[in-house]
Amino acid sequence: NQGDLKSRRYELDRLVDPLLGGLKKEVFAGGYLHVDPTPIDLCDPARPGGTREAALWAYRGKSAVWFEYHASKSPKVPDATLREMTFKGFCQTDGGAGLDAIGPPGQVVSLGCWAHARRAFFEALQAKDPRARWYLDQIGKLFRVDRIASGDRHGRKARLRERFSLPVFHALVAQAEAHAEIAPAKTALGDAVRYLLGQQERLKRCLTTPAAELSNNAVERAIRPLKLGAKNWLFIGH
Repeated sequence: NQGDLKSRRYELDRLVDPLLGGLKKEVFAGGYLHVDPTPIDLCDPARPGGTREAALWAYRGKSAVWFEYHASKSPKVPDATLREMTFKGFCQTDGGAGLDAIGPPGQVVSLGCWAHARRAFFEALQAKDPRARWYLDQIGKLFRVDRIASGDRHGRKARLRERFSLPVFHALVAQAEAHAEIAPAKTALGDAVRYLLGQQERLKRCLTTPAAELSNNAVERAIRPLKLGAKNWLFIGH
């Protein structure tokens, strides 16, 4: 009956709560977070027969992932969570509005995502703009340098990035500034160069901070099972 079902649910919550608390503490104590939300369709009693968009926020630490359901994709959600956990360290996100300023003031170093920057130029190339090819080649060099230096986070990688990656970065910014003058807004290349320029400080920090990764792909890999699952379960209850 309903009473027994509620009792069993309460008991399960009680037993699992210490495990969840330990997992969350481990994720936020590691000093490096990848953060990203994924939209999820939510059944809403106020909209019979329809759904509205909610979000699952994913926080990936060094060895574990914490998922947090919320009805909003607002940056206020991760900001409140990072403050609650008194997080201190690196926080890597895409270029979503407001994500560059989440967490306790003065305690968080915000990092951008070169994979998202690359994606914008890939879309420009798909839109038949050949000028995007040069950007893709240059960004590819950044990832190549990091692959060569993989396994050495603070010595050789820092030297290789300074010698090879930073000149590529400065060339990318200079070319983007030139194209921003002639590539109209709301075009694929225009959007790509403006994304790069708007994120350049956070993107450069990925190259000048030895411990920083180039992309936010780690958390996107953690989200992938949810996206695959959504094709089967379609939506969640209210």
